[in-house]
Amino acid sequence: MHKSTSAAACLLLLLMVTGVSAHTLFIKPASFYLSPSQAGAIPLLNGTFVQSDNKVATSRMTGVAIVTPSGARLVPQDSDWRHDGNTTVLDTQFDEPGNYVIGVGTKPRKMHITSDDFNHYLIFEGLADDAEQRRQLKEGGVKAAERYAKFAKAIVQVGDKQTDSYAEVLGHRVEIVPLVNPYAIVRGQRFRARILKDGEPLANELVFATHEGFYELNAMGRYEEIATLRSDENGIIELDLAAPGRWYIRFIHLTRLGDSEYWYSNLLIWLGIEERRIPYESLWATLTFEVR
Repeated sequence: MHKSTSAAACLLLLLMVTGVSAHTLFIKPASFYLSPSQAGAIPLLNGTFVQSDNKVATSRMTGVAIVTPSGARLVPQDSDWRHDGNTTVLDTQFDEPGNYVIGVGTKPRKMHITSDDFNHYLIFEGLADDAEQRRQLKEGGVKAAERYAKFAKAIVQVGDKQTDSYAEVLGHRVEIVPLVNPYAIVRGQRFRARILKDGEPLANELVFATHEGFYELNAMGRYEEIATLRSDENGIIELDLAAPGRWYIRFIHLTRLGDSEYWYSNLLIWLGIEERRIPYESLWATLTFEVR
């Protein structure tokens, strides 16, 4: 259960994210532990770890896959998805005992962001490196154009059998790949994973992790998380799974693409026709699982 927050913090959060629509994508079933042949309703949250603020249309999805314990890769049909309010739900069944990997991504979209909203977004999402780069380049007052794509991944335990399928690489633009089966370790033990971008290890990346019992708004209007990590030169992160419940690991890889949104923008800016707008690409990744 996430902790209660003050009305002031909630208002600050609303003001900070309204113009940015900073929604993280999570796969979060009611339980990650299922019985063989049990039908599963798998919610896709597009918002926070508490609630989904927007549903995701199947036409917007990409990289959708279910990897079975034997390694088969299944692609759900559009008819397997439904909407429950703002939450998109996958209806499926897990017949084979072992570990399943479920993955889904969104196709790229672009949005224009005011300078203040972009600065708040960097703070809200914990993108300290990018905020510092923006400060060093004296671009805090410059608008942004962001192309973003999001990818979510979950590992489910069906029955008691544990299988190597937990380590399957789905091929998403960004991805978190476990190096240890989270269901083969007990609470308090060390968990390791590799961070990938376009299939290659991503070094020195800021990564965040937490569980449902440690997820609250702080005075700055962003959710507190139990661990802030940096991947090593091989893209590896490590953390202790210190508490029971549903966990997530997440990161956003943000890249400044250039000085202007289009090749001709500098001329338009010089002529006073267009305001300067810096282009960025953000790639979002999450991994979810449960600890007992």
